[in-house]
Amino acid sequence: MTFPDKRQPTVLEKAIIERLLIDAIPEVEFLKEQLSSCHVRVIDEFGSLMIQPAEGAPIWPLDYSGPLVTAYQADFHTTDIGPFINFILFVERGVMKELQIYRDDGARPNVTYDPKKFALVTTSMPRL
Repeated sequence: MTFPDKRQPTVLEKAIIERLLIDAIPEVEFLKEQLSSCHVRVIDEFGSLMIQPAEGAPIWPLDYSGPLVTAYQADFHTTDIGPFINFILFVERGVMKELQIYRDDGARPNVTYDPKKFALVTTSMPRL
């Protein structure tokens, strides 16, 4: 599949995905290499992205499709129970496909996304 309005990821978009590609992911270097040559397309007002690695990019060797890693960041008025801004990286059969970004209550985030402030959640990491 090709994107008609594809482009290189911005510095911030790339930093968000890099933050999610943690060393706890088995064989993470395959996904990092996909990121290094990918194109993206914005799919909603929160900045969620469809991701298209370059043709010939290495395929992640795990037979897994679904959410891979999740992170969240506090928003301007976030309390201990939310609402939080959520970031979820999805893969499909070894290829990064989507970065989903949303706020728990569906409202527009009030802060700039900052990967350094992410809290990561990795509950069921796929295994080789």
